[in-house]
Amino acid sequence: MADERVDPRLIALTNLVQIESDARRAETVDDLAYIIVNDSRRLVSYRQAFLWQESASGGFSLSHASNTSQLDRDAPLVRWLDQVPERLLPDLVDDSGWSCVASDLADEDSTVWRGSLAPHLLVLPVAAPSGHRLGYVAFFTDTRLSEAERTLLERLFNAYGHAWQALQQHHERQRVLTHLKQHWRRYVLAAIILLMLPVRLYVLAPGQVTARDPVVVSAPMSGVIDKVEVTANSPVAAEDLLFLLEDTQLRNELAVSEKALSVARAEHMKNAQNAMFCDKCRSLLPELKAVMEREQAKVDWARSQLERASVRATVAGVVVFPGKSELEGRPVTVGERVMTIADPELTELTIRIPVDDAISIDEDTEVVFYLNVDPLKSFDAQIYQSSYEAVPQPDGTLAYVVRAHFTDESARLGLRGTAKVYGARSPILFHILRRPLSWLRRSLGL
Repeated sequence: MADERVDPRLIALTNLVQIESDARRAETVDDLAYIIVNDSRRLVSYRQAFLWQESASGGFSLSHASNTSQLDRDAPLVRWLDQVPERLLPDLVDDSGWSCVASDLADEDSTVWRGSLAPHLLVLPVAAPSGHRLGYVAFFTDTRLSEAERTLLERLFNAYGHAWQALQQHHERQRVLTHLKQHWRRYVLAAIILLMLPVRLYVLAPGQVTARDPVVVSAPMSGVIDKVEVTANSPVAAEDLLFLLEDTQLRNELAVSEKALSVARAEHMKNAQNAMFCDKCRSLLPELKAVMEREQAKVDWARSQLERASVRATVAGVVVFPGKSELEGRPVTVGERVMTIADPELTELTIRIPVDDAISIDEDTEVVFYLNVDPLKSFDAQIYQSSYEAVPQPDGTLAYVVRAHFTDESARLGLRGTAKVYGARSPILFHILRRPLSWLRRSLGL
């Protein structure tokens, strides 16, 4: 039988796969470092191998060497190798590694090298998949490595970097878990103390700057708003015309009443002239006078109603209402609120606190108001009134209406924002559990 020779490339590939498998099964970074500096010899031939590992300070320090389990830090060679990352590697090593011989270095470094190490050097970085360099490995060989051997090493170092990063992450998790297991009582005690610390309870709620003691302009009679004579949020003076109610029917009633009054006057005058010669005419005069007075009263009433259809301002200030288009053509009933007249210098803060967020609020409670238009600017206020019952809001929810006056600077009328309402001091634990407890109470009846 002819001798069957094994292809050396198949042997190299088998060794590569085996070393990669061993590297991925390593349980610690030290186990992986031992494989890097010793088992890599199964793939390429070298005399010595050294590993520099990233330190906590960000540099690199010599950590492992081939054929030895522990480094002698006082040995001259170890001292020299420990300085290699700072003195030589930054200028000579790139992403693909670096190779040289002893004669390429300065006389002092070359002398140390020739005395203890193989003549040829190949340095390769161990990089994580993210590109971060975890360390460097130096191989000192008797002959220069071929391109095929370097390619195999680069393929192997990709596996080293992947395994190293995985072990580091696992080591960090294990270190944290071990630390927690050893000191969990301290952390529990610290958490309990922290949760019991009293802090100011507060709630965030929408707020709006409203007028203090505004004058309400209501509809003097039932009807339809025909025309609004002022613009929203504009200044007005006393007796300025605000809006007109539809007065067609009132004008017709006034015309009919005036016509009836004229007829009553004419009839009364006719009978008064004939009273001297006609007893019947003289007897009708009291009745006709009563009819004339009744028609006069109807005319006076129609004129007063027509005058009331023109609504005027009673005081000077800023007229507040949604807008002309929202009012014109809208039917109103007598006494219905149409607009308000406010003094722009007299403002207050109206806060609507949802029922789910309600806290115990007393008078003189502090409030900090943040504007939507300028979130970095705040206004200090103090509560002086709080409703006892929740009232329905336009969105269908229930809320408590709280009013506060500004203590220093007042905000412009109509501005909206978020009010931070402070309550009494309570433990942090209560802040965290307040909403869940409230939900459980409503849902389960606890």
